[in-house]
Amino acid sequence: MPLSFRSRSVVTRSDGPSPSMPSHNMLVEKLRDAVFQNDVKELQRLLLEGGRARDRFHNDTESGSTVLMEACNLGQHECVDVLTRHCEKSALDARNVTGTTACMLAAEKGHITCLKMLIERGADSDLVDHHGCSSLMLAAIWGNIKCLQYLIENHSDLTKTDIEGRTAVMRVAMSGEIECLEILLTNAIQTSDDASSLESRESLSRSQATNLINCVDRYGSSALMLSLQSKEEKCAELLLDCFADVNIVNRVGKTALRLSFDQHMLPLSRRILEAGANVTLSPNDQMLLHEAAARGENVIARYMILNRCAPTLRDCKHVVFDFPYMGTPISPLCVAFLSKNSNLATYLIAIRFLTRYDVTTLRSCPKLLNILSEYVCRQPLDLLQRFRSKPLTLFTLSFVASSDSMGTGSDREQRIRSSGLPDRFKDQLLFQGQWARLCVSQWQDLALYQDSFVKECFCDDCRGSNGLQFSDEISPLPSRKIFEF
Repeated sequence: MPLSFRSRSVVTRSDGPSPSMPSHNMLVEKLRDAVFQNDVKELQRLLLEGGRARDRFHNDTESGSTVLMEACNLGQHECVDVLTRHCEKSALDARNVTGTTACMLAAEKGHITCLKMLIERGADSDLVDHHGCSSLMLAAIWGNIKCLQYLIENHSDLTKTDIEGRTAVMRVAMSGEIECLEILLTNAIQTSDDASSLESRESLSRSQATNLINCVDRYGSSALMLSLQSKEEKCAELLLDCFADVNIVNRVGKTALRLSFDQHMLPLSRRILEAGANVTLSPNDQMLLHEAAARGENVIARYMILNRCAPTLRDCKHVVFDFPYMGTPISPLCVAFLSKNSNLATYLIAIRFLTRYDVTTLRSCPKLLNILSEYVCRQPLDLLQRFRSKPLTLFTLSFVASSDSMGTGSDREQRIRSSGLPDRFKDQLLFQGQWARLCVSQWQDLALYQDSFVKECFCDDCRGSNGLQFSDEISPLPSRKIFEF
């Protein structure tokens, strides 16, 4: 459970009233004793005493808690029944020093019978405490399913936000209460004509989920981003199932993709990319391609390129990467070589995912060659030597120059589309051609300087059924020599 929502133990019993205690305080103390002992008959007798009987609902001087609050906190529903029959509505909604009401305590502790009595007799379930939390939020955060369902059925407000601008959906995504999150999401995306379970969510439109699922807190983070920050993988998966927006950037410039990398939740990184994450929204996201290459996450690298990631350089120091620091910013191709990721290096060369660094420094850098020689790993070393020894054609040099001139920002695609270049060349600059879509499983079959004929692949990644919908179907690639540009 989240530390920010500690259990609200309302009161501790005293050893008894002091002899000098005023009579109305003595009555309140006796009422407390009766509630602690769940002595309903004694409680009824005390409530029927004359004189200052109404003082029975006065707040404790330290905690601000009433006898009714204590009964709800302990789940003494018979005592709650007696107390709510004798008190006024104002006493039902009384608050302690933290702004907590009896209704909030019953919801937080999961005492459904007490909660029902309070609401049926007029308690306001939409009041919030000093943290901005309502009864519904507390029930959801602490995993009290019955209380949550009852509050939803009684039309408690799902859109209320706490002092940090977070809704119940956001708070539950952080706490990891997956069943409560499913209940909230069901009601978030459900319309009167929809089925009442999440089985129908795939048929719902994205617009139905927008208001509650994709709203952001005061820091610009959505429920999906908060679940990733808290490492709540199941909650993040459920939010992605319900069309959570993967292209929100918070106030510190982080996206869901960046957060999933930070928390080493790479399966979720892949899902976020499959859902159409735009890697051009934040410069930090494009730098993730270097990390994917270093970790051998070729599927993620492929998705990033298909999601419009541009060739760019990054300073790859030891704090993130295992290989020796090169001293200057390096390209994804250089990272692939240093990480002994020959398949990815071959793929990057094949689709011309190159920078000026690759066609100048990388081809003449003795340090990289020495490092690979020390690795005693022949495949990347042979590939690098071939890449260095073969002259690049004028077309390849022009392609890299054109790609570099288009920049790496979010307007890169617009610049390319508005240029006067041929359409086929534009697709190649955006890395959307058939060779760019080549399945990871086929990268190892690419033979440099030999005819490479690639068969049609029917896996989900190639067909786009996991979120990458291509404009045309993939057909068998023609035979060509990779370096014959």
